[in-house]
Amino acid sequence: MLLWQYCQRVFLDLSKAFDKMNHHGLFIKLMERHLPNSILSILERWFAISVTCVKWCDKFSAFFNLSCGGRQGGVLSPYLFACFIDSVVDKVKSSGVGCYVNMTYMSILLYPDDILLVAPSVTSLQRILSICKAELESLDMRVNPKKSSCIRFSARFSVKCSNISTVDNCKLSWSDNVTYLGIYLRSSRTFACSFSHAKHD
Repeated sequence: MLLWQYCQRVFLDLSKAFDKMNHHGLFIKLMERHLPNSILSILERWFAISVTCVKWCDKFSAFFNLSCGGRQGGVLSPYLFACFIDSVVDKVKSSGVGCYVNMTYMSILLYPDDILLVAPSVTSLQRILSICKAELESLDMRVNPKKSSCIRFSARFSVKCSNISTVDNCKLSWSDNVTYLGIYLRSSRTFACSFSHAKHD
């Protein structure tokens, strides 16, 4: 049993994730989940007639169809996107590498397009990241290395170590502070949050 708080973590940011979701790939994944044909037909029709335009000051372009992506702010968008990238969780979980809490696998957490990877060591984290990155690329999703970062919670948190590398050899650097879903995390011996940003003179 591994204590989840004493781990290395990487926070992945996906480049234009909602905009790049492939509609046909989504429909296949929904069919694999045995979604009723009537609901699937409604979704297919809904995506087929979706149009948008570009506004520049007080001018609007002609409307054009959306061949991929989901509606930003749509009620269904997070759920559909979760179905689309759920295979990433399956791939990472099937590797058996990572952290467990009461026998529950906790090495990958997703909240729409924000991905958190957790591992007991830098080597394990590198392996999980490689698996995750390969599956994301099969879905035509790309990790944005400039907005992704790593943080350590362990007795060796202050010891310098090698940067984590993605499949295409982009480096993810280690950070002392990371923001995830509005929470400020601070690298330390155990899991810790930073509240300095909330303090005012």
